[in-house]
Amino acid sequence: MKRSVGENIRRIRGLRGMSQKELAEKVGVSNVQINYYEHDARRPKIDTLSRIAEALGVSPDVLLGEEMSEKQARKRLYAVFSRFDGQMAEIDGKTLVWFNGLDLGAFYARYQAYKAQLAEAEKEEEPERREEKKKAARDSFEEWMELSGT
Repeated sequence: MKRSVGENIRRIRGLRGMSQKELAEKVGVSNVQINYYEHDARRPKIDTLSRIAEALGVSPDVLLGEEMSEKQARKRLYAVFSRFDGQMAEIDGKTLVWFNGLDLGAFYARYQAYKAQLAEAEKEEEPERREEKKKAARDSFEEWMELSGT
């Protein structure tokens, strides 16, 4: 389920341990405006959304909850390759990717834990409970992604 802009602002602000007032000060709006945005009573203009994203240390796309197209994924991958000395090779019909300037050890370990949580959730017989467990695993991994390296 896609989250609204307001839900994303509130969730990420909470993950950052920031109050509405602190976010408002960083963005240059009132805390009442932030409250309106978080409750989806109003939608921030593009320039305000950009300032909110910057204050929270995320991309505006994260706040918008945008799905990434294959074209966007390739562009982002190229940006990461350029920034972190990405390398690629074809071996046995598989494409291997590594980065000389990016430590992926912690990511790999956390991703493996996430995959294990998903596998465990799949064992749940009750569909509603299974989906709850899968959502909890995704939310936990996304939270780790948003907070790691900040």
